[in-house]
Amino acid sequence: LGLFSLANSSDTFLLLRASELGFSPWKAVLVYSIFNVTYAGLSYPIGVMSDRLGRWRIIALGWAIYAAVYVALAMLPKSQAWGLWPLMAIYGVYMALTDGVGKALIADHAPPEARGAAMGMFYALTGLTTLGASLLAGAIWDQAGPQAALLTSAGFAVVALIGLGLVRSRVS
Repeated sequence: LGLFSLANSSDTFLLLRASELGFSPWKAVLVYSIFNVTYAGLSYPIGVMSDRLGRWRIIALGWAIYAAVYVALAMLPKSQAWGLWPLMAIYGVYMALTDGVGKALIADHAPPEARGAAMGMFYALTGLTTLGASLLAGAIWDQAGPQAALLTSAGFAVVALIGLGLVRSRVS
C-alpha cells in the first residue's frame, strides 16, 4: 500500500489535466464530481464483495484500473476531451476498489492489540509517500509535461501491482 502511494499523487493534477484539455474551472470540478459520485456509490458494494472474494484481488484490480486510467489520461488528445467524463467515472471505480478495502486489509493482518498503531503507521507512510509522489509529479509535469507525469504515476502503479503479487504470495 505504501509503494502504491508513490503512484498516487494529488488529484489536483487531474483537475489540471482537465484544464489543459479545455475544461473551464467549473466544468473541471463537475467532471471530478463524477469520480466522487462513482466512488461513493460503489464503496459499500465493493466492500461487501471484498469480504467474499478477498481483499488482495480487489486491490489488485483497483491498481490495474488506476494504471490504465492514468495511461488513458496521458494519451487523451484535446480533440477527444469528452473522454475525460468516462475516465473519471472509472477512476471512481478504482478508488472504491482500493480505499476502504486497503484499510480492511490492514485490519485483517494487524494483531488486534496493534490495529490502531498499524492504521497510524499506514497513514503516516502513505501521507509521506503521497507528498513525495505529488512533488515528483509536479516536477515531471513542469519539466517534461503532463503525459510524462501521468505515465510515471501509471508506472509506479504497475510496480506496486507486481510488488503486491510478491507480498501476497508470502502473507496470504
